[in-house]
Amino acid sequence: MLALARDSYLIVGAAVMEHRTPEAMQDRASQLPDAPRYCTGGLAIYPELIYPEGGEYVLSEGKAESHTIESMNANLRTYLGRLRRKSRCFSRKLAA
Repeated sequence: MLALARDSYLIVGAAVMEHRTPEAMQDRASQLPDAPRYCTGGLAIYPELIYPEGGEYVLSEGKAESHTIESMNANLRTYLGRLRRKSRCFSRKLAA
């Protein structure tokens, strides 16, 4: 789970989860910084989470709200030390 500030493009929260349980996801959502909007993908658990007070939950339709974070995810995967290659690459093993 990766949280990105839209105004500064800085990572404001990150977590590696083997299983996305409601408890683990709520714990991460509770630790997010205050923001006017929280945009997510279509995972069924996202609308059920309680976000910090004052923030509006927005389900991203298409890539309008999520293209920046998807690009950041791709860059992080590309530049991890063990994956340092000239092309995009993805691990096939969960342990990796």
